[in-house]
Amino acid sequence: MNNSDVNIKFSDDEFKAYADFIPPKGEGSPLTLLYVKSKFAEAGLKNGIDWDIVNSTIDYCNNKKVVMKDIKVATGTLPVSEVI
Repeated sequence: MNNSDVNIKFSDDEFKAYADFIPPKGEGSPLTLLYVKSKFAEAGLKNGIDWDIVNSTIDYCNNKKVVMKDIKVATGTLPVSEVI
């Protein structure tokens, strides 16, 4: 397949998410924010996403046609204990 893709993986503690952004080959479809959002949703990634990094990485990947690996796209926060 010549279309672009994005692969998501989580750190061992599951508080960080990393993504590999893969550009299209030849006449394949470029990465779009809508596609990346759908891949994030499939992976269960909803919170703590750094959209500035995601958008700039999509642009760079599409324009330069280079694979961008292990980009930290989200950071979770530890739950806070409720004080009674």
